[in-house]
Amino acid sequence: MLWSELLMPRLLGQYLCGLNKAAATLGVLFEIHNSILLSTYHTTLKKSLCSTPCREHLAVEAGSFYEATTAAHTHIEYGVAEAQHKTLFNWINMSRIAQIFRYPVKGLSPEPMSKVELKPGGCIPLDRAFALAHGSTEFNPMEPRFLPKTKFLMLAQNERLASLRSRYLEKSQELVIERDGQQVARGRLDQPIGRQMIEQFFAGYLGDEVRGSPKLLRAPRHTFSDMPRHCLSLINISSLRELERVVKAPIDPLRFRANLYFDTGTPWKEFDWCDKEFKIGCATVKGLVRTQR
Repeated sequence: MLWSELLMPRLLGQYLCGLNKAAATLGVLFEIHNSILLSTYHTTLKKSLCSTPCREHLAVEAGSFYEATTAAHTHIEYGVAEAQHKTLFNWINMSRIAQIFRYPVKGLSPEPMSKVELKPGGCIPLDRAFALAHGSTEFNPMEPRFLPKTKFLMLAQNERLASLRSRYLEKSQELVIERDGQQVARGRLDQPIGRQMIEQFFAGYLGDEVRGSPKLLRAPRHTFSDMPRHCLSLINISSLRELERVVKAPIDPLRFRANLYFDTGTPWKEFDWCDKEFKIGCATVKGLVRTQR
């Protein structure tokens, strides 16, 4: 099966139903400590273990991790004995990056990306940069703080959101909402009237599901993620396949709304990265925790 087919939603209205317990810790969260470039561009893999200085950025492509220059060598450190480096290197080398996604508006459509540059302590630019909050939610954009996901409209509670397709046009700062291929709302998010048009649409569309009039929120350098820290979420497609085998049902990978979908070839191998800091080239990455669902 092609990766593009695997990552396409099979049914907009597909729900996890009884899978919640089985998928309770599917995926891991990562924190970036150095600049890193993620890309889906294809290239020839040319790497070996050594301590040769490398370039500042690391690239990730559909097929493998690779240095931006094909002649570069990579030194991998994992906080383990030198004899164990090769094992980690082989695992990383075999990992296949299938797709990169960001979600400009929390709870709405994913946006596939061909490449993205991450900064230390940051997340994917514009990932969860906006959120539709319940009217009862208190939030000061001048002093943003972490809020639990229950304060916002989200697919887990507002299933009708799955019938919508949203597009954020970065240049014009417009949000476009479509249903069944037809545009149902459009507004510039940098203008009060534009935000109001989006808010009014969701108020009418979701009705009593919204506590008070919905509010479209944004704050500079703030992300409305489910974690207080800026991080990157990853899903191992091998683990997803194993979950499908156990529950005997197909599962749309995008249900898990991760930033990176990759394939190690071995289910649950990604959990080995939790609570460990390591380097791939000059990029320092730290595995934080398993994703709780």
